[in-house]
Amino acid sequence: MNNEYKKIINHYNNSFKKHGFNMKALNWRSLKDNNARFKTATEHINSNDKSILDFGCGTSLFFNFLKKKKIKIKYNGLDTNREVVEYCKKKFPKNKYYCFDIMNESKKYKNLKNDVVFANGIFTQKLTISNNNMYLFTFSLIKKLFKFSKKKIIFNILIDDVEWKNPKNFYVSINKILKFIKNEISDKIVLRLDYNKFECMIVVYK
Repeated sequence: MNNEYKKIINHYNNSFKKHGFNMKALNWRSLKDNNARFKTATEHINSNDKSILDFGCGTSLFFNFLKKKKIKIKYNGLDTNREVVEYCKKKFPKNKYYCFDIMNESKKYKNLKNDVVFANGIFTQKLTISNNNMYLFTFSLIKKLFKFSKKKIIFNILIDDVEWKNPKNFYVSINKILKFIKNEISDKIVLRLDYNKFECMIVVYK
């Protein structure tokens, strides 16, 4: 896998500079849709889960959701944008935040393990990256995220079985990603197709 994925990092860095630390910078259509993702994810978090790593945490909207729903779990945020991380540290001083590129620096943080790793919206933008390279990036990153989890990872994708596709988005074949997960990671998998007709939430257990 080359460094083409950094186009996605740069895209969000520029978006934060343009829009500031808000939902628009994250390219989300509505808070309602995003809360539906959060709700679906938390249905796979229980009282035995003591810690969670929010990968690509942005402004910690997921932490706000957890707090509002009174879900008690140690929250850790990870993002590649230094300014966003500093913003979160000031706003939520009781949480821990990390800033590094997991694709190139994961060995230095190998002890940063959480019961749950959550990745929301990480695999949806491809911009000018080819589908083939996006699959390589997606599969490589899923492997790394799984190593950072003690129990499970939770992430969402856009499904390819839709009538219209935005050329800048990445639409994933469920059969293809399932085959990869079963062959390379785990056969303990839950698919959630009931919260958004364009998406799928995937939970992979140890």
